[in-house]
Amino acid sequence: MPFNPFEGAFGLDIGDRAFKLVHVLSARKPIKTEYKLGFYGNQSVPEGAVENGEIIKAETALKVLKELVKRALDSGASKWVVASLPENRTFLK
Repeated sequence: MPFNPFEGAFGLDIGDRAFKLVHVLSARKPIKTEYKLGFYGNQSVPEGAVENGEIIKAETALKVLKELVKRALDSGASKWVVASLPENRTFLK
């Protein structure tokens, strides 16, 4: 089995209307690795906080994000994150 330095990482999707977070648990078995859902959270973002992939009201967005991440950490997720950002903000030239 390869070494995974990000064991317990959770996935984060930052969208204009909601932030979504998922934590998947893995259990290594002799033949294969089994996965199960550890935590899933979906938190609505107040209108105007994020528009077209750009954070307009940082304090509002941060409050929503902190609440969602706290619930994930309480369920056993690590502090590592794999994030999904709006595609119009992630392309490089």
